[in-house]
Amino acid sequence: MWGVRIASALLATLASLPVLAEDKAPLEKERVAVYREQPESYAGLGLFASSIESSGISQNPGGLHVRMGGMLDPNWGAEVRLGRGVWHESDRTATTRIQLDVDYLAGAYLTSRWPFPVPFVELPLVQRMFFQAHVGAAAVQIKSRTEVCTPVCVRSESRNRQS
Repeated sequence: MWGVRIASALLATLASLPVLAEDKAPLEKERVAVYREQPESYAGLGLFASSIESSGISQNPGGLHVRMGGMLDPNWGAEVRLGRGVWHESDRTATTRIQLDVDYLAGAYLTSRWPFPVPFVELPLVQRMFFQAHVGAAAVQIKSRTEVCTPVCVRSESRNRQS
């Protein structure tokens, strides 16, 4: 978990680099930064879905994730995603109920984006579009709840870390 916190702090520092820039020289003209034309960092919120298949179990838990990233140059950048499970499914047999949740999702990615002109239709605020690809690694922890009722119900919880 400390690795995720350190990566988040590094990305926050990367995103605030324009704020930490040095002061201008006394005779230098005032520089104006227009971040709309040259975006270097971004953040977003999204949904994720997963599929868990095992003997007798087929569930699709999912949740929300936050993605934060920064571009190191016009084509290459880095991104971190942190997520938490929100919805789950349950499988039932005659005497057992099994519920699987995504406890957390954490990932670090190298991203690449390549611009191309807007095809066919001219849009007033869109000057170009991007192809974007990600390569990286993620860790997911699955939480399982099992309830067995023969004749008294017994509940157990376990966590299984997957990469």
